[in-house]
Amino acid sequence: MSFIYARVDSRLVHGQVGAKLVRYLNISRIALVDDAVAKDEFMKQIYTFSAKACGAVVEIYSVDEIAERYKQGKFENARYMLLFGSIDTAYRTLMAGVDYKDLAIGSIKCDSPDQKLAYKLVYISSDDARKLREISAKEVNAYFQLMPGEDKPVSVEEGIKTAGF
Repeated sequence: MSFIYARVDSRLVHGQVGAKLVRYLNISRIALVDDAVAKDEFMKQIYTFSAKACGAVVEIYSVDEIAERYKQGKFENARYMLLFGSIDTAYRTLMAGVDYKDLAIGSIKCDSPDQKLAYKLVYISSDDARKLREISAKEVNAYFQLMPGEDKPVSVEEGIKTAGF
């Protein structure tokens, strides 16, 4: 199994991911999937440096790039964390053929009036709610949880209901 953990976190690589998750899950590589970051050489350098500081190697992909590499079997020889900046990116990646069996929804900042609080620091829109339901329908165990081992996972449906969608 190549993807040990899949997570949505709008902050991408940061202290929680580096200081806790990489060590807690014994991750050696982070596959960061974000179309905008994949095109931005400066941001790629920042995330590469940040991940190195926590003891993991970061690889940055667009949705199309990771789908192509996944189909080629390029993620089989290391313990990878699959990291998305948004629910939309996680959804598009799954629909592009990249399989993951679980998806933790971590922190998502509120940057739109359509977003509502679903769980602690997680804000979702009605479109996010629809995509999370579709992800779950693909037999992915999607749940809200800030940190494994520190707080109890909350089901996607419970979070969507809390947000009122």
